[in-house]
Amino acid sequence: MGRSRSATLVLAYLMIHRNMTLVDAIQQVAKNRCVLPNRGFLKQLRELDQQLVQQRRQAWHSGDGEKEL
Repeated sequence: MGRSRSATLVLAYLMIHRNMTLVDAIQQVAKNRCVLPNRGFLKQLRELDQQLVQQRRQAWHSGDGEKEL
């Protein structure tokens, strides 16, 4: 029980609030619990991972550019 929906929420939380990648979040949670998001949830988590990576890159580049000025 709770291996798909609740795991998906925990993974998304770690990705958003702890700045983890999807792989890092899965590895972290798997240390203590069986994690098995269904295909649909996994697809959404991959999309979230890509969005977060893009946002972090943009924030890093804009922050880096400000430091050079």
